[in-house]
Amino acid sequence: MPLSTVDLFTYGIALLIIGGVVWWVLAAWVPEGGLRAPYKYAAYQSGLTRRQTVPAALLSLLILVPLATKGGDISEFAWVIAAGLYIGGLYIGVIAVANRPRADYIEQAGGDPDELTPDGSNIVAGTAAVPDGEAPLEAPVSGDPAVCYVTSVAQYKSRPMRSSGTYFITAYDVETQPFDVDGAFGTASVDPEGAWVSLVSGSPTDVEPNVEGAFTGGPAETEQVVEAGERVPERFRTTDVFDPLPLTSDGRAERELRFKETTITPGESVVVAGEAEQGEGFGETVLRCTTPGTFIAKGDFESVATSLSKATSRNLAVGGGLALFGGIGLLWMVIP
Repeated sequence: MPLSTVDLFTYGIALLIIGGVVWWVLAAWVPEGGLRAPYKYAAYQSGLTRRQTVPAALLSLLILVPLATKGGDISEFAWVIAAGLYIGGLYIGVIAVANRPRADYIEQAGGDPDELTPDGSNIVAGTAAVPDGEAPLEAPVSGDPAVCYVTSVAQYKSRPMRSSGTYFITAYDVETQPFDVDGAFGTASVDPEGAWVSLVSGSPTDVEPNVEGAFTGGPAETEQVVEAGERVPERFRTTDVFDPLPLTSDGRAERELRFKETTITPGESVVVAGEAEQGEGFGETVLRCTTPGTFIAKGDFESVATSLSKATSRNLAVGGGLALFGGIGLLWMVIP
């Protein structure tokens, strides 16, 4: 039996009320920043932006069509399975769509990033270096010199009526500075402004994604744990990178904190995709990263190319298949 307009309106109001109550409860339980930061961080790792997530969210609303047209005449179990397949397929597929422009840069290089054209799309691979006369960034967790870093903090919070708790990423930061790439092509200057930075495990340019410790930001090169009651190092307390931190008046952690960081340090392998233009110096080529698809990835060219290929072709096939099966299931529920 299909739902009437009055029924849909009533259910909509009830959903808003229930959702508001759930949000209020979560807000009281989850650490400050823990409701949004984990999802924003996961989206950044996957290479997603609103350009892909908003259309996918709108398409996901199609799961409501069987409820609106058939109402109580459909099997709740079948609807949950079909809706789960459809939404899961959309999510996986949208990662492939988001990373397709980056994979295009790899294909344009033709497996050989050893040439650098004076203009147009380029991809270069080599070792990172700090330009003469410039100072490197100081990575906030390790204190090491870096040209790029990704860092995050996760807080442990007890769960109501449970003996164990959960970690929530409450803040993350991505920082870059202009740097050089030295390779077989020579030297290219990189202006990283606007680039997607892929350094951490689980991202599309990681050849062996590892989701271990996903709630705390996944595996990282550097990790520092501060137990509840321990004094938080001053460099963490005096920077706004990790705000907000749960601290006592004397600078001790109110709950366990996990600080994580992955960097590109001078001398490490890096792959950069960008648009080349003539720099100010004679013979200088600058790679700008303001156009869609430009990126900076840690590692050698072969690893980055392999991972991006998997993140596009494989995810598109898997996501498309799941969404297709889920969509057929939803359509079957609607057809008389």
